Amino acid sequence: MNPAMNPWTRTFENALIAHVKSLVPVRGVLTEATLYALETPGKRIRPRLVEEASQLVSLASRPSRLLQFAVELIHSFSLVHDDLPCMDDDDFRREQPTVHKKFGEAQALLVGDLLFQLGMQTMLQASSQLAPQDFIRGAQFFTSSIGVAGLIGGQSTEFEKLGDKMTDKELLTIQDQKTSALFRASIITPFYWMGIGESDALFQDAINFASAFGFAFQIADDLEDAEQDGKAGTKNILSIYGADQARLMARTRLVECRLAKNFSATDLLLEKLCEQA
Repeated sequence: MNPAMNPWTRTFENALIAHVKSLVPVRGVLTEATLYALETPGKRIRPRLVEEASQLVSLASRPSRLLQFAVELIHSFSLVHDDLPCMDDDDFRREQPTVHKKFGEAQALLVGDLLFQLGMQTMLQASSQLAPQDFIRGAQFFTSSIGVAGLIGGQSTEFEKLGDKMTDKELLTIQDQKTSALFRASIITPFYWMGIGESDALFQDAINFASAFGFAFQIADDLEDAEQDGKAGTKNILSIYGADQARLMARTRLVECRLAKNFSATDLLLEKLCEQA
């Protein structure tokens, strides 16, 4: 673990590792590689969004914590698979060797599979804490955010329409699926689990914030890539609006959201956008 991390992150990561060990008692290379993937230092933004959304709607701590674990497990699955040679082909993540570089491609593929399974298993554990119809609605939203209309579908479409074949509209849709969908799952699932639906004004405020946050997060990521890797010519949101306009749009959309101040990651993201100005 990263000794410089904040107390919330340290507590969460310790709890996550203990939770995973309780679900995977068998030790071996697969277990070792899975724990390695989870112990790679990260900001843990998505589980923190879950916690703060849960506080907003008074979701009990146990289902909230399980959802935090589930979201981070699914996010970790996506990172392990994204790093594979058949995907982004990255040798390092957060200054550490990626799972496939340390354990081999076959094990990395299985690590991603296991993380996905553990995420689903963990999310299902919350069912006993909630009204059945509320749990089902939230679970359906959560899983759809990962599937064809979300994270996995966005990645597939990106490969299908690489480079200049991609229209601006398609690019924005892909980025919304790849990036914003899991943020929406983090923020909106607690609403469903508390029986709060689309007709509620607070629900609409939360959807607006989640979409604005995802948009701003993607722009900040694109700006960082351009700065570190010299990928300014890459087809991304910056190539549509230009860096300055995209940065302004991201900040404006975020600060105009009614719920922006209810989530601690807002200020961190705004600071990151300003640093890159």
